[in-house]
Amino acid sequence: MSEILKKFIDTIKEKDIFIATHWDADGVSSGALLYHLVKRFANISGTLSKGVIFKVDSSDVFTDFDHIIVSDIIPGDLDSEKVIYVDHHPHDKDYALKIHDDTKQSCSVLIWEKLIYPAILEKIISVDEIKYFVFLTLLGYFGDGGKEDDLPVELYIIAKEVLPDLMKWNNFGNRYALEIERYVPLLNVGKRAYWDGNLPLQMLITTTSVEEIIYNIHPLAQELNKIRSEMRVKYNKETELIEFKNFHVGIIECESNIQGVLCARLMKSKPILIINLYGDYAIGSMRVPDDVDFDAGAFLKQLSERLDILEGGGHEKAAGITFLKKDLDKFLEILKEFDDEFVLQLRRDDKVK
Repeated sequence: MSEILKKFIDTIKEKDIFIATHWDADGVSSGALLYHLVKRFANISGTLSKGVIFKVDSSDVFTDFDHIIVSDIIPGDLDSEKVIYVDHHPHDKDYALKIHDDTKQSCSVLIWEKLIYPAILEKIISVDEIKYFVFLTLLGYFGDGGKEDDLPVELYIIAKEVLPDLMKWNNFGNRYALEIERYVPLLNVGKRAYWDGNLPLQMLITTTSVEEIIYNIHPLAQELNKIRSEMRVKYNKETELIEFKNFHVGIIECESNIQGVLCARLMKSKPILIINLYGDYAIGSMRVPDDVDFDAGAFLKQLSERLDILEGGGHEKAAGITFLKKDLDKFLEILKEFDDEFVLQLRRDDKVK
């Protein structure tokens, strides 16, 4: 048995475990992967999927637990001795157990490589269950922007064997993609309609059947598909863009979490940031064209350090930021300061490397 898998099992065995994860496709897939592994060894006392603020605090958890597994999101004021941190975002704090690699494309792939595949080799996960674990891993991988050509070879080979129909190429109108990618948007419905990922997470943890999801049999799959159809009108929301030198910025007010979709629809030749003024918060999503050399995650992380209340960061091509709505004007001032300064710095750093 691998050392990491053994430590993980020893840490959770016969304990009360709470699982908290991010609200996007990678987050809910990662949370479900952990759930279906953990339930063999421990009592799961609750689950949570959130994202407006990119961290899990003690106020988010309303039940007693021995350990809280935090995946694809940062632990906040939690007792570090109780945290099992499983993630691929940069983070340097110590916890009771840390399974971390910020070179991985998605948290789901990290979990697959460190825990799930070793558990398959140890026959902790049966042959009949492999199909569903592969399904979850791929949904997380593609949900976090993974490319077909970059799939880990071992995962690709197994996926071709257990999910042959979902690993076929298909025409999605504007691009060719693998059939399994059709189901990624279903997992993002929760965060877009309800500002959390609890509904898709519940779907993924209450079944181990791929067919129940792809054939719209599971009651929660039916509900998510209905909501997804209703949301399509909002995705066409008129949005005026402010032109900066290095990117576009749009500001909207909407009760639904549609800023990421608007980024994808409106993005052209520059990185784009859409800020949604919702309640007391301003929630932004940033996207970067594939052919543009710009790190959105690094940009928003450094930007957030100029305003104490900001939460910001993510990946090179997709990232997010949250701050108080009352600070919007101050945020835009700082953004203008960075318009030249930060992009040029990134390019200088790249040349040094």
